[in-house]
Amino acid sequence: MTIFEKELKIREIISVVKGENPEGEGGCEGRPSDAFVYVIHGRAEYTFGDRVYTVSAGDLMYLAKGSCYRMKISEEKLLHIHVNFNFEGGFATPLENDVIRHKSLAGLESSFIKMKKNLALGTFADKIECTSLLYHVYSAVAEAKEASYIGNRQRKMLDLAAKEISESFSDPAFSVESLAARLGVSAVHFRRLFYKIYHTSPKKFLTSLKLGRAKELLLETDMPIAKVSEASGFENAYYFSKVIRENTGMTPTALRKSLREVK
Repeated sequence: MTIFEKELKIREIISVVKGENPEGEGGCEGRPSDAFVYVIHGRAEYTFGDRVYTVSAGDLMYLAKGSCYRMKISEEKLLHIHVNFNFEGGFATPLENDVIRHKSLAGLESSFIKMKKNLALGTFADKIECTSLLYHVYSAVAEAKEASYIGNRQRKMLDLAAKEISESFSDPAFSVESLAARLGVSAVHFRRLFYKIYHTSPKKFLTSLKLGRAKELLLETDMPIAKVSEASGFENAYYFSKVIRENTGMTPTALRKSLREVK
Protein backbone atom coordinates (compact mmCIF):
# COMPACT_ATOMS: atom_id res chain seq x y z
CA MET A 1 0.00 0.00 0.00
CA THR A 2 1.27 3.49 -0.80
CA ILE A 3 0.94 6.47 1.55
CA PHE A 4 -1.28 8.14 -1.05
CA GLU A 5 -4.09 5.58 -1.06
CA LYS A 6 -5.56 6.95 2.15
CA GLU A 7 -4.79 9.71 4.62
CA LEU A 8 -2.46 8.48 7.33
CA LYS A 9 -2.04 10.09 10.74
CA ILE A 10 1.38 11.03 12.11
CA ARG A 11 2.01 9.69 15.60
CA GLU A 12 5.39 11.21 16.42
CA ILE A 13 8.42 12.98 14.97
CA ILE A 14 11.68 11.41 16.04
CA SER A 15 14.38 13.55 14.45
CA VAL A 16 15.23 15.87 11.57
CA VAL A 17 18.71 15.36 10.17
CA LYS A 18 20.70 17.28 7.60
CA GLY A 19 23.61 15.19 6.37
CA GLU A 20 25.61 13.79 3.53
CA ASN A 21 26.65 10.39 2.23
CA PRO A 22 29.98 9.95 0.41
CA GLU A 23 30.34 8.28 -2.96
CA GLY A 24 29.91 4.55 -2.71
CA GLU A 25 27.31 1.95 -1.84
CA GLY A 26 25.17 1.37 1.23
CA GLY A 27 21.67 0.54 2.31
CA CYS A 28 19.33 -0.45 5.08
CA GLU A 29 17.94 -3.76 6.25
CA GLY A 30 14.78 -2.77 8.09
CA ARG A 31 14.31 0.94 8.78
CA PRO A 32 13.42 1.74 12.41
CA SER A 33 10.98 4.50 11.35
CA ASP A 34 9.23 6.14 8.42
CA ALA A 35 11.07 8.98 6.69
CA PHE A 36 10.73 11.71 4.09
CA VAL A 37 14.10 12.47 2.48
CA TYR A 38 14.64 15.65 0.46
CA VAL A 39 17.67 15.61 -1.88
CA ILE A 40 19.56 18.92 -1.81
CA HIS A 41 22.59 18.03 -3.94
CA GLY A 42 24.07 15.05 -5.73
CA ARG A 43 22.75 11.95 -7.39
CA ALA A 44 22.11 8.42 -6.16
CA GLU A 45 20.54 5.17 -7.31
CA TYR A 46 18.08 3.53 -4.90
CA THR A 47 16.92 -0.05 -5.29
CA PHE A 48 13.63 -1.05 -3.65
CA GLY A 49 13.21 -4.77 -4.34
CA ASP A 50 12.91 -5.03 -8.13
CA ARG A 51 12.45 -1.27 -8.60
CA VAL A 52 15.39 1.03 -9.27
CA TYR A 53 15.17 4.84 -9.01
CA THR A 54 17.74 7.55 -9.71
CA VAL A 55 17.28 10.58 -7.45
CA SER A 56 18.84 14.02 -7.69
CA ALA A 57 18.40 17.54 -6.31
CA GLY A 58 14.74 18.46 -5.77
CA ASP A 59 13.50 14.87 -5.53
CA LEU A 60 11.82 13.52 -2.44
CA MET A 61 11.75 9.93 -1.18
CA TYR A 62 9.42 8.22 1.22
CA LEU A 63 11.17 5.37 3.07
CA ALA A 64 8.80 3.04 4.91
CA LYS A 65 9.34 1.73 8.43
CA GLY A 66 10.76 -1.79 8.28
CA SER A 67 11.72 -1.51 4.61
CA CYS A 68 14.95 -2.69 3.00
CA TYR A 69 16.79 -0.92 0.20
CA ARG A 70 20.20 -0.42 -1.38
CA MET A 71 21.73 2.85 -2.53
CA LYS A 72 24.64 3.70 -4.79
CA ILE A 73 25.99 7.27 -4.81
CA SER A 74 27.50 8.07 -8.16
CA GLU A 75 28.84 11.57 -7.47
CA GLU A 76 31.22 12.97 -4.86
CA LYS A 77 28.49 13.08 -2.22
CA LEU A 78 24.75 13.12 -1.67
CA LEU A 79 23.53 16.04 0.45
CA HIS A 80 20.06 15.63 1.94
CA ILE A 81 17.77 16.53 4.80
CA HIS A 82 15.30 14.04 6.19
CA VAL A 83 12.70 13.67 8.90
CA ASN A 84 12.29 10.41 10.81
CA PHE A 85 8.78 9.84 12.13
CA ASN A 86 6.11 7.20 12.68
CA PHE A 87 2.65 6.91 11.23
CA GLU A 88 -0.12 5.81 13.59
CA GLY A 89 -1.24 2.19 13.69
CA GLY A 90 -0.16 -1.01 12.02
CA PHE A 91 -0.91 -1.97 8.43
CA ALA A 92 -2.12 -5.30 7.08
CA THR A 93 -0.24 -4.50 3.86
CA PRO A 94 3.26 -3.00 4.32
CA LEU A 95 3.73 0.56 3.15
CA GLU A 96 5.79 0.98 -0.02
CA ASN A 97 8.94 3.05 -0.52
CA ASP A 98 8.52 5.68 -3.21
CA VAL A 99 10.28 8.48 -5.07
CA ILE A 100 8.37 11.64 -5.98
CA ARG A 101 9.70 14.21 -8.42
CA HIS A 102 7.80 17.33 -9.40
CA LYS A 103 8.71 20.98 -9.83
CA SER A 104 6.34 21.96 -7.01
CA LEU A 105 8.60 20.21 -4.47
CA ALA A 106 11.46 22.70 -5.00
CA GLY A 107 10.44 24.83 -2.01
CA LEU A 108 10.19 22.01 0.51
CA GLU A 109 13.76 22.30 1.76
CA SER A 110 12.75 25.33 3.85
CA SER A 111 9.99 23.28 5.54
CA PHE A 112 12.54 20.64 6.56
CA ILE A 113 14.89 23.31 7.92
CA LYS A 114 12.05 24.86 9.95
CA MET A 115 11.13 21.41 11.28
CA LYS A 116 14.74 20.87 12.39
CA LYS A 117 14.77 24.22 14.19
CA ASN A 118 11.38 23.71 15.88
CA LEU A 119 12.24 20.20 17.03
CA ALA A 120 15.51 21.45 18.54
CA LEU A 121 13.72 24.19 20.51
CA GLY A 122 11.50 21.52 22.03
CA THR A 123 8.67 23.61 23.51
CA PHE A 124 5.07 22.39 23.27
CA ALA A 125 4.24 25.09 20.71
CA ASP A 126 7.36 24.23 18.68
CA LYS A 127 6.43 20.54 18.61
CA ILE A 128 2.94 21.41 17.34
CA GLU A 129 4.48 23.64 14.66
CA CYS A 130 6.88 20.84 13.73
CA THR A 131 3.98 18.39 13.26
CA SER A 132 2.12 20.98 11.20
CA LEU A 133 5.14 21.38 8.92
CA LEU A 134 5.40 17.61 8.47
CA TYR A 135 1.73 17.46 7.46
CA HIS A 136 2.47 20.27 5.00
CA VAL A 137 5.26 18.16 3.47
CA TYR A 138 2.97 15.11 3.35
CA SER A 139 0.25 17.15 1.64
CA ALA A 140 2.66 18.71 -0.88
CA VAL A 141 4.08 15.29 -1.74
CA ALA A 142 0.58 13.84 -2.20
CA GLU A 143 -0.39 16.72 -4.53
CA ALA A 144 2.83 16.31 -6.53
CA LYS A 145 2.28 12.58 -6.84
CA GLU A 146 -1.28 13.13 -7.99
CA ALA A 147 -0.20 15.76 -10.52
CA SER A 148 2.38 13.38 -11.97
CA TYR A 149 -0.40 10.85 -12.60
CA ILE A 150 -2.29 13.24 -14.83
CA GLY A 151 -0.65 12.74 -18.21
CA ASN A 152 -2.13 13.06 -21.68
CA ARG A 153 -3.90 9.71 -21.41
CA GLN A 154 -5.63 10.68 -18.17
CA ARG A 155 -6.59 14.11 -19.51
CA LYS A 156 -8.17 12.57 -22.61
CA MET A 157 -10.00 10.10 -20.38
CA LEU A 158 -11.37 12.91 -18.21
CA ASP A 159 -12.41 14.98 -21.23
CA LEU A 160 -14.37 11.98 -22.48
CA ALA A 161 -15.84 11.51 -19.00
CA ALA A 162 -16.99 15.14 -18.83
CA LYS A 163 -18.54 14.81 -22.29
CA GLU A 164 -20.40 11.64 -21.26
CA ILE A 165 -21.66 13.27 -18.07
CA SER A 166 -22.92 16.25 -20.10
CA GLU A 167 -24.75 13.92 -22.49
CA SER A 168 -26.12 11.44 -19.94
CA PHE A 169 -26.87 13.50 -16.82
CA SER A 170 -30.66 13.31 -17.34
CA ASP A 171 -30.60 9.51 -17.22
CA PRO A 172 -31.56 8.52 -13.63
CA ALA A 173 -29.55 5.29 -14.01
CA PHE A 174 -26.33 7.22 -14.74
CA SER A 175 -23.78 7.28 -11.89
CA VAL A 176 -20.20 8.35 -11.31
CA GLU A 177 -19.37 4.84 -10.09
CA SER A 178 -20.62 3.18 -13.29
CA LEU A 179 -18.74 5.72 -15.42
CA ALA A 180 -15.49 5.10 -13.52
CA ALA A 181 -15.95 1.34 -13.95
CA ARG A 182 -16.38 1.73 -17.72
CA LEU A 183 -13.20 3.80 -17.81
CA GLY A 184 -11.33 1.08 -15.93
CA VAL A 185 -10.42 3.10 -12.81
CA SER A 186 -11.66 3.10 -9.24
CA ALA A 187 -14.34 5.64 -8.30
CA VAL A 188 -11.99 7.17 -5.68
CA HIS A 189 -9.17 7.65 -8.21
CA PHE A 190 -11.60 9.01 -10.81
CA ARG A 191 -13.00 11.61 -8.37
CA ARG A 192 -9.46 12.67 -7.42
CA LEU A 193 -8.36 13.13 -11.05
CA PHE A 194 -11.61 14.88 -12.01
CA TYR A 195 -11.22 17.40 -9.19
CA LYS A 196 -7.59 18.00 -10.15
CA ILE A 197 -8.57 18.96 -13.70
CA TYR A 198 -11.98 20.63 -13.26
CA HIS A 199 -11.69 21.90 -9.65
CA THR A 200 -15.03 20.39 -8.70
CA SER A 201 -16.23 16.90 -7.89
CA PRO A 202 -17.97 14.83 -10.59
CA LYS A 203 -21.04 14.70 -8.33
CA LYS A 204 -21.25 18.50 -8.11
CA PHE A 205 -20.67 18.77 -11.86
CA LEU A 206 -23.46 16.28 -12.47
CA THR A 207 -25.80 18.07 -10.05
CA SER A 208 -25.11 21.47 -11.66
CA LEU A 209 -26.12 20.07 -15.07
CA LYS A 210 -29.32 18.61 -13.62
CA LEU A 211 -30.15 21.91 -11.91
CA GLY A 212 -29.56 23.82 -15.14
CA ARG A 213 -31.92 21.52 -17.01
CA ALA A 214 -34.52 21.73 -14.22
CA LYS A 215 -34.48 25.54 -14.27
CA GLU A 216 -35.03 25.51 -18.05
CA LEU A 217 -38.04 23.22 -17.70
CA LEU A 218 -39.50 25.18 -14.77
CA LEU A 219 -39.19 28.39 -16.73
CA GLU A 220 -40.25 27.25 -20.20
CA THR A 221 -42.85 24.53 -19.54
CA ASP A 222 -45.84 23.83 -17.31
CA MET A 223 -44.70 20.27 -16.62
CA PRO A 224 -45.65 19.02 -13.12
CA ILE A 225 -42.79 19.13 -10.60
CA ALA A 226 -42.54 15.34 -10.57
CA LYS A 227 -42.12 15.30 -14.36
CA VAL A 228 -39.49 18.08 -14.22
CA SER A 229 -37.62 16.02 -11.64
CA GLU A 230 -37.68 12.93 -13.84
CA ALA A 231 -36.72 14.79 -17.02
CA SER A 232 -33.77 16.41 -15.24
CA GLY A 233 -32.36 13.08 -14.08
CA PHE A 234 -33.16 13.24 -10.36
CA GLU A 235 -33.94 10.00 -8.53
CA ASN A 236 -37.32 11.20 -7.29
CA ALA A 237 -39.34 14.35 -6.66
CA TYR A 238 -38.43 14.40 -2.94
CA TYR A 239 -34.68 14.43 -3.65
CA PHE A 240 -35.23 16.97 -6.43
CA SER A 241 -37.00 19.33 -4.02
CA LYS A 242 -34.26 18.83 -1.44
CA VAL A 243 -31.50 19.74 -3.92
CA ILE A 244 -33.45 22.76 -5.20
CA ARG A 245 -33.92 24.05 -1.63
CA GLU A 246 -30.24 23.50 -0.78
CA ASN A 247 -29.08 25.42 -3.84
CA THR A 248 -31.68 28.19 -4.09
CA GLY A 249 -33.42 28.38 -0.73
CA MET A 250 -36.78 27.88 -2.49
CA THR A 251 -39.17 25.08 -3.31
CA PRO A 252 -39.43 24.08 -6.99
CA THR A 253 -42.80 25.83 -7.24
CA ALA A 254 -41.41 29.04 -5.73
CA LEU A 255 -38.36 28.84 -8.00
CA ARG A 256 -40.60 28.51 -11.06
CA LYS A 257 -42.50 31.63 -10.01
CA SER A 258 -39.25 33.51 -9.32
CA LEU A 259 -37.73 32.57 -12.68
CA ARG A 260 -40.81 33.68 -14.57
CA GLU A 261 -40.97 36.98 -12.69
CA VAL A 262 -37.37 37.75 -13.67
CA LYS A 263 -38.14 36.89 -17.28
